[in-house]
Amino acid sequence: QIRGEKQKSHQSRSRELLMKYGEISILFAQLFGPARTWISLPAGAMRLDIKRFILYTAIGGAIYCSIAIGLSLYVTKLIKKEITLLTRYLHFPIVVGIILGLAALIMFLIIARSRRVARSH
Repeated sequence: QIRGEKQKSHQSRSRELLMKYGEISILFAQLFGPARTWISLPAGAMRLDIKRFILYTAIGGAIYCSIAIGLSLYVTKLIKKEITLLTRYLHFPIVVGIILGLAALIMFLIIARSRRVARSH
């Protein structure tokens, strides 16, 4: 029930945005998480021109994707640099051991959590 209330809240915010700022709000809504999903509902309810809706959605989506890809490339470059420095000071078997150890720890935590959840039901 809480989830339904949150969805209605996002819907009403999207509708307010659309009413206040008009069609340009579609473009800006594409730049923000939950609004990306819900902006089409008030736009459809208000029977906005589908061509303009598609245009604003495409432009906003392209900006959003460009930002996401740019951040991803930047973070990947940083991680690569740190791994290069790490491997310079550590030998390959040690790095592999650290990675395998972290993977084993993550798997252990996932299994332990799933057992706790299973016991509680």
